[in-house]
Parts: sequence; C-alpha cells; structure tokens
Amino acid sequence: MALILKEEVKSKDLKKGDHITKGIGSPVFEVHSVTSQVRISKIGEVMVVGFPKDVFDNEKWHRCVDDEVKKQEGIIERQRVDSSNIKSVGYNKELQILEVEFGMGGVYQYTAVPEAVHKNFMNAPSKGNFFAMSIKGAYPYKKV
Repeated sequence: MALILKEEVKSKDLKKGDHITKGIGSPVFEVHSVTSQVRISKIGEVMVVGFPKDVFDNEKWHRCVDDEVKKQEGIIERQRVDSSNIKSVGYNKELQILEVEFGMGGVYQYTAVPEAVHKNFMNAPSKGNFFAMSIKGAYPYKKV
C-alpha cells in the first residue's frame, strides 16, 4: 500500500474516521474519537488506544491517504518537473485526467487527455511550450 502524507495535524484538527501516521513506513491509524483523549487504532486492528491531547500534540502526526482512498477520492499523485512555469504534473490513466500544478499557484485538471499526450508532456524538453501548444485550449479543465 502506497501512502501520500498530507498536512501535519494536531488533536484540534482531527475528526472521526481520519487516517493518520507518523510518516512513511510507520503504521496507519484510524481516529475513533477526540474528546479529552485522542482514541485511535491501527488499521485492521480492533484494539483502541487513547492519548491525552497534550501527549498526542507533542508528536508529529500527518493525515494520510492510501491507494484505495486516492482512487475513491480522485486524488492524483503529482511529480515535480523541471520547468520555470509548471511545478508538478500527475496523470490518472483510468480516468484520463491530467493534473497540472503551476509555479505561480493553482492546480488544474484536464479531462479526456490521452496517455500518449501525458507521456509526450513528461518527455518534452520544455514543459511550458508543450503545455501551451498541445494542452491549453485543447481539453476541458477545472481548477481544483
């Protein structure tokens, strides 16, 4: 199971059902409740453990998602690219969605993008030029 670490969380940020971990390679826990204690259990285990909030908050915890959750929530993993205008690019082959994060901010999803276009984009010597000539205006998009 591959994980994506999201933002660091403190007890005040948690809600029931959140998946949290201390980092890649560490176990993933599910949050059961947040009252005077943060009550969590390892994914797939029944035993629930409680931490006082101040003890929990003294350690680094991150919200995380796994491969199955990524599919369900439509999360696309992006990789950094060498470009002055484009920061990262991701692609969902099953849904044919290209996700582009721009250097000046903003993440956009382009739909109905063939896999060959994504491969050519990633192999282009100038990501900005390829984007301008082959993607911008050619596919429907939305800001995410």
